[in-house]
Amino acid sequence: MKLALLALLVPLALAAAQDAKTDPAATTTTRTTVDPNVYSGKSADGNLQAALADALTKAQAAVAKTGADIQFNWELAKVSGKRGGITGTQELVVDVRVIK
Repeated sequence: MKLALLALLVPLALAAAQDAKTDPAATTTTRTTVDPNVYSGKSADGNLQAALADALTKAQAAVAKTGADIQFNWELAKVSGKRGGITGTQELVVDVRVIK
């Protein structure tokens, strides 16, 4: 019985692997360029306001290097995180983009 099941699954796995090689949608691309205007903030306990404040503090520190009393516009670029597991992870990451 196990041999019969294995005989059925192996061709399916091979076919799926072949499709992944030829299907451009199945391939993943990695971002090779990093936007220098994006700043990330983190919160270990899932606090959105804390993560946003962290990102904006980093952005403001970078912008402040260009002069005194600098104001800047920004937009929310991304919100992502990780949650769960045995440790109860609640990490939250906020990316903001400084608009010039």
